[in-house]
Amino acid sequence: MAQQDRDFWPPLGQTQITPPVVFLREQAALLTNKRQGLIEGQVDTSAGGDKFYHRLYVVAPTLDNYRYQLLAVYHGIELYPVYVTASDERSERRLDSQEAFLNWLREVLGSARTKQVLNALDNQIRK
Repeated sequence: MAQQDRDFWPPLGQTQITPPVVFLREQAALLTNKRQGLIEGQVDTSAGGDKFYHRLYVVAPTLDNYRYQLLAVYHGIELYPVYVTASDERSERRLDSQEAFLNWLREVLGSARTKQVLNALDNQIRK
């Protein structure tokens, strides 16, 4: 029996779904570049059980690496649905698709609360 006859694994296909953490890392890098490293975006990822957990922080390196958690996301191995919480929300939301997640992320990053946090850090750094 040829070895290829004993390969029982399915072929891996190409997927059009991007993991949520990729979008979070992109946004973290954009913030870091936009603020010339004075304010950074950082993503922490962990796994537990069958879940993946991602947190997006706004960090001020010159203020003793002050970190503010802007949002949290978790999901199973399937990537979507994702469960999300912003720093100013009391409860989590379930988002069933990549499009819904991107719309939510755009909303949170453009929110008044995010602007308030960034401006407060910027004022402390520049004083």
